Amino acid sequence: MTFFSPNINREYNMKEFKRDLKIVLQKAGIEAEKTCLFIEDHQILTSEFLELLNSLISAGEIPGLYSPEELEPLLA
Repeated sequence: MTFFSPNINREYNMKEFKRDLKIVLQKAGIEAEKTCLFIEDHQILTSEFLELLNSLISAGEIPGLYSPEELEPLLA
């Protein structure tokens, strides 16, 4: 099983958080690799991070995470 925890630093922002989520979702969904996403409370820097995680937990997806250009090669 792959263990993934975001590497939070001062410059970490929403763009980097979405990039990390894409990496985890690609490993788990496309590569069918067992993956553990581990996020601690101090890693949730803004409420937007929490909203994305809540969406992932409740619906199993994050709407708008991928642009149509990014999504097409993944589905092919």
